[in-house]
Amino acid sequence: MRIPRIYYPDELRENSKINLTAKGLNHLRVLKLKRGNKVEIFNGKGKVSIGVIENLGRDELLVNLNEKITQEKAISPEINLGVSNIRNFDKVVKDSSQMGVTSLTSLMTSRTKERKLKEEKVKRWNSISSSSCEQKVKLWNITNALQTGLRESGFNLGNTNSCVTPVMLSGTLGEATNLTFDLRENHNLFCSIVVYPVVPKDVILLRLIPTASHSLEDVEYTIGIFNKVKSKLDAGEYHSEKVLDTNS
Repeated sequence: MRIPRIYYPDELRENSKINLTAKGLNHLRVLKLKRGNKVEIFNGKGKVSIGVIENLGRDELLVNLNEKITQEKAISPEINLGVSNIRNFDKVVKDSSQMGVTSLTSLMTSRTKERKLKEEKVKRWNSISSSSCEQKVKLWNITNALQTGLRESGFNLGNTNSCVTPVMLSGTLGEATNLTFDLRENHNLFCSIVVYPVVPKDVILLRLIPTASHSLEDVEYTIGIFNKVKSKLDAGEYHSEKVLDTNS
Protein backbone atom coordinates (compact mmCIF):
# COMPACT_ATOMS: atom_id res chain seq x y z
CA MET A 1 0.00 0.00 0.00
CA ARG A 2 1.31 3.43 -0.95
CA ILE A 3 2.04 5.65 2.04
CA PRO A 4 -0.06 8.86 1.79
CA ARG A 5 1.66 12.26 1.90
CA ILE A 6 0.30 14.90 4.27
CA TYR A 7 1.32 18.56 4.39
CA TYR A 8 2.38 19.99 7.76
CA PRO A 9 3.39 23.69 7.67
CA ASP A 10 5.66 23.83 10.74
CA GLU A 11 9.15 22.57 11.46
CA LEU A 12 9.62 18.78 11.62
CA ARG A 13 11.58 17.29 14.54
CA GLU A 14 12.66 13.70 15.12
CA ASN A 15 10.92 11.72 17.88
CA SER A 16 8.22 14.32 18.25
CA LYS A 17 4.44 14.28 18.04
CA ILE A 18 2.48 16.56 15.77
CA ASN A 19 -1.20 17.34 15.67
CA LEU A 20 -2.36 17.68 12.08
CA THR A 21 -4.94 20.22 10.99
CA ALA A 22 -8.51 19.41 10.06
CA LYS A 23 -7.44 19.38 6.40
CA GLY A 24 -5.04 16.51 6.96
CA LEU A 25 -7.56 14.80 9.22
CA ASN A 26 -10.25 14.81 6.52
CA HIS A 27 -7.77 13.64 3.91
CA LEU A 28 -6.78 10.58 5.96
CA ARG A 29 -10.39 9.77 6.81
CA VAL A 30 -11.15 9.56 3.10
CA LEU A 31 -8.30 7.05 2.80
CA LYS A 32 -9.79 5.13 5.77
CA LEU A 33 -6.50 5.00 7.64
CA LYS A 34 -6.36 3.77 11.22
CA ARG A 35 -4.15 3.94 14.28
CA GLY A 36 -0.77 2.37 13.53
CA ASN A 37 -0.79 3.21 9.81
CA LYS A 38 2.19 5.10 8.40
CA VAL A 39 1.99 8.50 6.75
CA GLU A 40 4.63 10.63 5.05
CA ILE A 41 4.76 14.17 6.45
CA PHE A 42 6.28 17.01 4.41
CA ASN A 43 6.51 20.69 5.33
CA GLY A 44 6.84 22.24 1.86
CA LYS A 45 10.37 23.42 2.71
CA GLY A 46 12.23 20.31 1.55
CA LYS A 47 11.95 18.32 4.79
CA VAL A 48 10.10 15.00 4.96
CA SER A 49 9.64 12.19 7.51
CA ILE A 50 7.62 9.02 8.04
CA GLY A 51 5.22 9.05 10.96
CA VAL A 52 2.81 6.63 12.59
CA ILE A 53 -0.78 7.54 13.45
CA GLU A 54 -1.04 7.42 17.25
CA ASN A 55 -4.50 8.81 17.73
CA LEU A 56 -7.23 9.39 15.16
CA GLY A 57 -10.11 11.08 16.93
CA ARG A 58 -13.08 13.06 15.76
CA ASP A 59 -11.25 16.38 15.87
CA GLU A 60 -7.66 15.32 16.42
CA LEU A 61 -4.99 13.49 14.46
CA LEU A 62 -1.82 12.81 16.41
CA VAL A 63 1.19 11.50 14.46
CA ASN A 64 4.42 10.26 16.03
CA LEU A 65 7.52 11.10 13.96
CA ASN A 66 9.75 8.19 14.85
CA GLU A 67 12.08 8.26 11.83
CA LYS A 68 14.82 10.61 10.67
CA ILE A 69 13.98 13.94 9.08
CA THR A 70 15.39 13.82 5.55
CA GLN A 71 15.85 16.28 2.70
CA GLU A 72 13.73 15.63 -0.38
CA LYS A 73 15.75 14.96 -3.52
CA ALA A 74 15.85 17.50 -6.32
CA ILE A 75 13.64 16.56 -9.25
CA SER A 76 15.14 15.90 -12.69
CA PRO A 77 12.19 16.22 -15.09
CA GLU A 78 11.80 13.66 -17.88
CA ILE A 79 9.01 13.44 -20.45
CA ASN A 80 7.69 10.37 -22.25
CA LEU A 81 5.45 11.65 -25.00
CA GLY A 82 3.03 9.79 -27.25
CA VAL A 83 3.07 11.71 -30.55
CA SER A 84 0.19 11.36 -33.00
CA ASN A 85 1.53 13.83 -35.56
CA ILE A 86 5.16 14.84 -35.87
CA ARG A 87 4.48 18.29 -37.41
CA ASN A 88 4.45 20.15 -34.09
CA PHE A 89 7.37 18.33 -32.53
CA ASP A 90 9.68 21.33 -33.05
CA LYS A 91 7.66 23.28 -30.46
CA VAL A 92 7.64 20.30 -28.10
CA VAL A 93 11.45 20.10 -28.22
CA LYS A 94 11.83 23.87 -27.80
CA ASP A 95 9.45 24.28 -24.85
CA SER A 96 10.66 21.14 -23.09
CA SER A 97 14.30 22.24 -23.33
CA GLN A 98 13.47 25.69 -21.98
CA MET A 99 11.63 24.14 -19.05
CA GLY A 100 14.75 22.21 -18.04
CA VAL A 101 13.53 18.76 -19.07
CA THR A 102 16.57 16.45 -19.09
CA SER A 103 15.13 13.71 -21.29
CA LEU A 104 12.47 13.70 -24.02
CA THR A 105 11.33 10.32 -25.34
CA SER A 106 8.84 9.90 -28.18
CA LEU A 107 6.59 6.87 -27.69
CA MET A 108 4.72 4.88 -30.34
CA THR A 109 0.98 4.71 -29.73
CA SER A 110 -1.99 3.26 -31.58
CA ARG A 111 -2.62 6.72 -33.07
CA THR A 112 0.97 7.43 -34.07
CA LYS A 113 1.43 7.96 -37.79
CA GLU A 114 4.54 5.96 -38.59
CA ARG A 115 7.07 7.53 -40.90
CA LYS A 116 10.77 7.14 -41.40
CA LEU A 117 12.65 10.00 -39.77
CA LYS A 118 15.27 11.71 -41.86
CA GLU A 119 18.64 12.42 -40.33
CA GLU A 120 18.17 16.12 -41.12
CA LYS A 121 15.05 16.17 -38.96
CA VAL A 122 16.92 14.72 -35.97
CA LYS A 123 19.74 17.23 -36.46
CA ARG A 124 17.16 20.02 -36.55
CA TRP A 125 15.70 18.89 -33.22
CA ASN A 126 19.17 18.73 -31.67
CA SER A 127 19.83 22.26 -32.92
CA ILE A 128 16.51 23.50 -31.52
CA SER A 129 17.28 21.86 -28.18
CA SER A 130 20.77 23.41 -28.02
CA SER A 131 19.43 26.87 -28.87
CA SER A 132 16.66 26.52 -26.31
CA CYS A 133 19.10 25.46 -23.60
CA GLU A 134 20.96 28.72 -24.17
CA GLN A 135 17.74 30.53 -23.27
CA LYS A 136 17.54 28.66 -19.96
CA VAL A 137 19.62 31.39 -18.35
CA LYS A 138 16.91 33.92 -19.17
CA LEU A 139 14.22 31.45 -18.13
CA TRP A 140 15.77 30.99 -14.70
CA ASN A 141 16.21 34.75 -14.28
CA ILE A 142 12.48 35.12 -14.90
CA THR A 143 11.66 32.14 -12.66
CA ASN A 144 13.82 33.35 -9.78
CA ALA A 145 12.30 36.84 -10.01
CA LEU A 146 8.79 35.36 -9.96
CA GLN A 147 9.39 32.95 -7.09
CA THR A 148 11.34 35.48 -5.01
CA GLY A 149 8.68 38.14 -5.53
CA LEU A 150 5.84 35.81 -4.60
CA ARG A 151 7.63 34.63 -1.46
CA GLU A 152 8.39 38.22 -0.42
CA SER A 153 4.67 38.93 -0.82
CA GLY A 154 3.91 36.17 1.68
CA PHE A 155 2.86 33.36 -0.67
CA ASN A 156 3.64 29.75 0.20
CA LEU A 157 5.51 28.08 -2.70
CA GLY A 158 6.69 25.05 -0.78
CA ASN A 159 10.05 23.66 -1.92
CA THR A 160 10.14 23.81 -5.71
CA ASN A 161 13.27 22.95 -7.69
CA SER A 162 11.83 23.62 -11.13
CA CYS A 163 10.48 26.52 -13.14
CA VAL A 164 6.95 25.28 -12.48
CA THR A 165 5.91 27.54 -9.61
CA PRO A 166 3.33 26.18 -7.13
CA VAL A 167 1.30 28.66 -5.10
CA MET A 168 -0.65 27.22 -2.15
CA LEU A 169 -3.75 29.01 -0.92
CA SER A 170 -6.64 28.15 1.39
CA GLY A 171 -10.13 27.89 -0.06
CA THR A 172 -12.96 25.70 -1.30
CA LEU A 173 -13.41 24.13 -4.73
CA GLY A 174 -15.88 26.87 -5.65
CA GLU A 175 -13.46 29.59 -4.58
CA ALA A 176 -10.65 27.92 -6.52
CA THR A 177 -12.75 27.84 -9.69
CA ASN A 178 -13.90 31.45 -9.33
CA LEU A 179 -10.37 32.66 -8.58
CA THR A 180 -8.78 30.98 -11.60
CA PHE A 181 -11.66 32.20 -13.80
CA ASP A 182 -10.99 35.75 -12.58
CA LEU A 183 -7.27 35.37 -13.31
CA ARG A 184 -7.90 34.12 -16.84
CA GLU A 185 -10.82 36.27 -17.97
CA ASN A 186 -10.07 39.56 -16.22
CA HIS A 187 -6.29 39.58 -15.89
CA ASN A 188 -5.08 37.38 -18.79
CA LEU A 189 -3.21 35.08 -16.42
CA PHE A 190 -3.49 31.34 -16.95
CA CYS A 191 -2.46 28.76 -14.38
CA SER A 192 -3.40 25.14 -13.80
CA ILE A 193 -5.32 24.27 -10.65
CA VAL A 194 -5.05 21.28 -8.30
CA VAL A 195 -7.76 20.61 -5.70
CA TYR A 196 -9.07 17.85 -3.40
CA PRO A 197 -8.52 14.85 -3.37
CA VAL A 198 -5.04 15.39 -4.92
CA VAL A 199 -4.41 17.90 -2.11
CA PRO A 200 -6.21 18.08 1.27
CA LYS A 201 -9.63 19.71 1.49
CA ASP A 202 -9.68 23.52 1.53
CA VAL A 203 -6.24 23.69 -0.10
CA ILE A 204 -5.89 25.37 -3.50
CA LEU A 205 -2.71 24.60 -5.42
CA LEU A 206 -2.06 26.86 -8.41
CA ARG A 207 0.78 26.17 -10.83
CA LEU A 208 2.42 28.97 -12.79
CA ILE A 209 4.72 28.14 -15.71
CA PRO A 210 7.06 31.00 -16.69
CA THR A 211 8.97 30.82 -19.99
CA ALA A 212 11.98 32.55 -21.52
CA SER A 213 9.61 34.69 -23.59
CA HIS A 214 8.24 36.39 -20.46
CA SER A 215 9.74 39.65 -19.24
CA LEU A 216 10.44 41.11 -15.81
CA GLU A 217 7.48 43.42 -16.47
CA ASP A 218 5.31 40.31 -16.85
CA VAL A 219 6.65 39.03 -13.52
CA GLU A 220 5.86 42.32 -11.77
CA TYR A 221 2.36 42.31 -13.24
CA THR A 222 1.75 38.70 -12.16
CA ILE A 223 2.86 39.32 -8.58
CA GLY A 224 0.65 42.39 -8.37
CA ILE A 225 -2.39 40.51 -9.64
CA PHE A 226 -1.77 37.60 -7.27
CA ASN A 227 -1.67 40.01 -4.35
CA LYS A 228 -4.96 41.43 -5.55
CA VAL A 229 -6.76 38.07 -5.92
CA LYS A 230 -5.34 36.88 -2.58
CA SER A 231 -6.93 39.90 -0.89
CA LYS A 232 -10.23 39.14 -2.62
CA LEU A 233 -10.00 35.48 -1.56
CA ASP A 234 -9.34 36.44 2.07
CA ALA A 235 -12.29 38.86 1.93
CA GLY A 236 -14.60 36.07 0.75
CA GLU A 237 -15.30 37.64 -2.64
CA TYR A 238 -14.84 34.30 -4.44
CA HIS A 239 -17.15 32.41 -2.11
CA SER A 240 -19.96 30.55 -3.87
CA GLU A 241 -22.38 27.81 -2.92
CA LYS A 242 -21.88 26.23 -6.34
CA VAL A 243 -18.99 25.86 -8.74
CA LEU A 244 -18.94 28.50 -11.46
CA ASP A 245 -19.94 27.26 -14.92
CA THR A 246 -16.97 28.51 -16.93
CA ASN A 247 -18.61 27.44 -20.20
CA SER A 248 -21.54 29.87 -19.85
